[in-house]
Amino acid sequence: MSHWIVWPSVFILGAVIGSFLTVCVYRVPKGQSVVAPRSACPHCSRQICWYDNVPLLSFIWLLGRCRACHAGIPRR
Repeated sequence: MSHWIVWPSVFILGAVIGSFLTVCVYRVPKGQSVVAPRSACPHCSRQICWYDNVPLLSFIWLLGRCRACHAGIPRR
């Protein structure tokens, strides 16, 4: 397989795994499930849509802000 397919695939897989591990590190010490409930804005508590949970792309698209209240989203 050529490198122009491998490296983007590795990058995308790494972003997805990194995003999931961040959820684990944040929720497990608090005794929360890593599966449910879905992620929510820490300011307005609105659940984040699946398409706003795409690693990096949604952060760039939304300029690091919540779609609902426009408050800054922590980079954790």
